[in-house]
Amino acid sequence: MARTTITITVTLEHLSCAACGVLFAFDGDLMQKRRRDHQTFYCPSGHQNYFPGESDLEQLQRALEEARLETKRAEYRAQSATIEHRAAQRQLSATRGQLTKIKKRVANGVCPCCHRAFVQLGRHMATKHPEYAEEDHAT
Repeated sequence: MARTTITITVTLEHLSCAACGVLFAFDGDLMQKRRRDHQTFYCPSGHQNYFPGESDLEQLQRALEEARLETKRAEYRAQSATIEHRAAQRQLSATRGQLTKIKKRVANGVCPCCHRAFVQLGRHMATKHPEYAEEDHAT
C-alpha cells in the first residue's frame, strides 16, 4: 500500500468572542461571508456572535446610492434654476416693454399718473430730451 502525502494550506482569521472573550479562528472565506450576510456563528464555548456593522460592500453600495441621490438632487436644482431663469427673463422682457410704453407716452406729453395730455410736457420732452423715448435701457 502506497502512502500519499497531501499538503493543504488554510488561512485562518482570529477573533474574540463578544460574550466570553475566548480567542478562536476560522477560515477567512467563511469570516468574509459572515461579515456580508450578518448571520450567527458560535465561539468554541457556544456563545452566539455575529458581525453587526456594514461590510465593505454594503458601505460601497450605500455610498453609491447616496451619490445617485445627490446627482438627482443636483439635476433637480439645475432644472429649477433654469425654469426660474426663464421666468425672470420673461418678467424682465415684460417690464422693459412697459417701461418703453410709459417713456413713449411721457415723450408724447401724456402724464403717467393721470393719463392726461399736456402740450407743454410734450414740447419740453421733444426739444430738451429728444433721445428720451428712443433710449434703450436694456443691458
